[in-house]
Amino acid sequence: MKFTLIESLKSVIIEKSGDGDISVEFSFYDAKPWSNYGKSRIYFNRLSPKEGRFGSNTEEIILTSRDGETYQFDIDEFEYNRLKNNGYVDGNIFKQKYPQQMDKILDVTQQPTKGTGQLTVPYLKTKNSGVPQTILDTLKSIYPNNWGSINDGDCQTLDGVIDVFPAIEGERWSILNFFDTNPGVIKILLEEYQKEKRAESVEDFNNWIRESGEKLFGENSQILQDLIKRNLQSFEKGWKLEDEAVDIIKTKFNLTDDQIIRYCLGSINDRVNSIDFSVNGKTFQVKPASKTSKGEKGIEVNTYGMRDWYKNKKKLDYILYSNGKDILIFPNSSYVVTNNGNKVIHYTNPIRNPF
Repeated sequence: MKFTLIESLKSVIIEKSGDGDISVEFSFYDAKPWSNYGKSRIYFNRLSPKEGRFGSNTEEIILTSRDGETYQFDIDEFEYNRLKNNGYVDGNIFKQKYPQQMDKILDVTQQPTKGTGQLTVPYLKTKNSGVPQTILDTLKSIYPNNWGSINDGDCQTLDGVIDVFPAIEGERWSILNFFDTNPGVIKILLEEYQKEKRAESVEDFNNWIRESGEKLFGENSQILQDLIKRNLQSFEKGWKLEDEAVDIIKTKFNLTDDQIIRYCLGSINDRVNSIDFSVNGKTFQVKPASKTSKGEKGIEVNTYGMRDWYKNKKKLDYILYSNGKDILIFPNSSYVVTNNGNKVIHYTNPIRNPF
């Protein structure tokens, strides 16, 4: 089998609009722990650019060691210092994403104070933290007259915020509905919470969101404007990726618009079944691909936001990866997700034409 598509996806995604590229890869010489007064960090030293240009548009940082080990972080999780040619990640974030590697490079006796160990963005955006539901409940209380569902022809949605702060101009579904699990949004909320010097805990963070609803999410809130701006950056990136994927399959497989269904924002098919679009009845979830390679166990894909539980979605047929220029399609089965959703190993070969 020829892996021409895999070879075409080996480079990091480059989007040259604005200042810097969306995804940037560095090599690093070593990783060293630092701790002081209960805080810990992992420093990546002697960074050397490999792919992409760092700037204000950068969303994703990929770090590769001398022996080829790769770490991947959202830009909100990584602090880059150009002058010192290094960068660091909070020790709690690193431990949650890479627990095995943590044991190798961090003194595990330096444990965070009880009650703050899970007060990190990767944990706070999970269902178990309670934060996503707290955000949605608070939005409902702030916008009671804009809370509802859309039932308009092919557009069937769950309940959410509608008709205010649209995610896409002309659409009814609000960008506020994406706040609940967006890491950039939760990072801003966490920073605001920590400014108040409260006794930090996940439970208190949830209480603070409820208590501060108008200050955080009110229509005239400056904090809300910052949250919207941050969420739109990642939303527009994902929406653009879907647009590009649809254009690619139309050209590659000679498909017409009437063969493809793009589901509206907030669609039940999207939010419940994890389906981004369907083609001739076949359903697809779209993910970015920064690198692909053929490993010992299967085909490895470096991506972002992948979920192992997609395999439980019975109505989802395929996972489609794209770098904006080409695509790679796998059945929604026989794979394992690692590195907090940033890497997938597929045990089956890609499908050449599922249409």
